[in-house]
Amino acid sequence: MIMVKSSAHSGRRHQNLDEFMLKIWIILVTATGFAVSAVHTTHMAVLHGEDLTLDIPDRTDALKFISADEQIHSNLWKRDGKVLKGRKLRVRQHVTFKHTGTYTLFNVWNKEISSYTVKVKGVQRNVIRAPGETLNIPLDGIELESATLFFNGDDSNVTLVNGGEPVANRDPKYINRLQVTSKTINVLKVNVSDLGEYILKDHKRRIVSKSTLILVERHSTSSNKKALIALVLLVIPVIICCYCMIKFCCTDDESNTANTKTLNAQPESVPMCQTVTDPSQCYPTLPVQGQIQYPPTPQWNGQPAVPPYPNPVYPPGPVGPPAQPPQLNVHPNQYYPPAPVNFNPLMNNASPGLYPTTA
Repeated sequence: MIMVKSSAHSGRRHQNLDEFMLKIWIILVTATGFAVSAVHTTHMAVLHGEDLTLDIPDRTDALKFISADEQIHSNLWKRDGKVLKGRKLRVRQHVTFKHTGTYTLFNVWNKEISSYTVKVKGVQRNVIRAPGETLNIPLDGIELESATLFFNGDDSNVTLVNGGEPVANRDPKYINRLQVTSKTINVLKVNVSDLGEYILKDHKRRIVSKSTLILVERHSTSSNKKALIALVLLVIPVIICCYCMIKFCCTDDESNTANTKTLNAQPESVPMCQTVTDPSQCYPTLPVQGQIQYPPTPQWNGQPAVPPYPNPVYPPGPVGPPAQPPQLNVHPNQYYPPAPVNFNPLMNNASPGLYPTTA
């Protein structure tokens, strides 16, 4: 009986363990599926000849490339402790069709983080020229030996360059008018007959660019722009000098006007003595010893004191109110009461003045 109970208990334990392991496996599978579904793929279209720049997250450790035809597998970048500025990485410079493919980012555990699917497209541009100017067609990253240039016009279709060689030089229309360099193909002295579309292809006949020529009348060239800039640089200093001169002249006029007003201002009228015939009229008389001298009582008649014979050089100034208006209702003796009877002031040894000193 005991053995039966023990075996039953052991069976339940194994069943619980199996259920626990099943749950663990479910969690792991779910997490793995989430990790796989978290890989993000971005589709990009880049023009032929442009630079390819990718956004690299901080957890990225490596970047790998697989071409569209799966003929090329390469490791493009490894972090190795490098710090990217702004999390941007310029992967390709002047991309071409051979750079079409998938760029995959991996973390330190070599697990895929994200990927970019890049497709390179041909360039379409309109080129504006005036009669007699040069049409420049850039190679946009391909080698000159693999470049072929076709012209499609209203009247003719001509191969101008084949494998980097200007084969159309034999045509009387293009004699001494085609020029090739390592970066451009030039058509010299364009005219109305050159209107049309110029198609550049690589060695696999893939269209690299399409350039449409548009002729206009004479427009401002770089030389005219340089002349305009030089003219502006010459005119600006002249304008600054004129402004400074005008400002300086105005300042001088204002200062001269202020000085003139100051010189022409009427001086204030200063009371003066009459013509000196008697010095006592200008200087106070000395007091006699033993007598108390009081200042004379001013006579106020409502008019300011003006000398009868003012200086003819300075005209009289504006008339103003007196400094201290008189008390018309008070007798002058109230200002200076008489000395008491039998009052005998003692005089000191100081020199007598207008007001004697009493002890």
